[in-house]
Amino acid sequence: MHIHHIGYLVKDIGAAEAEFTHLGYIPEDSRTCDNARGVEISFWLKDGIRVELISPVSESSPIFGLLKKYKNTPYHICYETNNLSSKIKELCQLGEGGGGGELLFKKPRESFFRRLRRASILKNSNFWVV
Repeated sequence: MHIHHIGYLVKDIGAAEAEFTHLGYIPEDSRTCDNARGVEISFWLKDGIRVELISPVSESSPIFGLLKKYKNTPYHICYETNNLSSKIKELCQLGEGGGGGELLFKKPRESFFRRLRRASILKNSNFWVV
């Protein structure tokens, strides 16, 4: 698997975009809204590293509680794979056998971001993986 992006949770996406611009990141696409999750998202690139800035649009967003608890912070790593179904099975089996407790959090779905075809969210007790 290759890293596609690092997801960075932010309270104010406009302010975060300004700061990432000062750090030399360039926008990969215009900011967009993922209505299914109630978030605004923008992708930024620097030196081959892609960062997803993600901000809840209201308190009803599923990530609002994370932002309230952790503030502005990186919170997930998104990996690319050529076979999502196979990789999900492999990661779940590794978690069960290795004590990591991998479990499928969200079933694969079509991604709103046009450069990703499908996405799934997995987690274990130590970290989130998308």
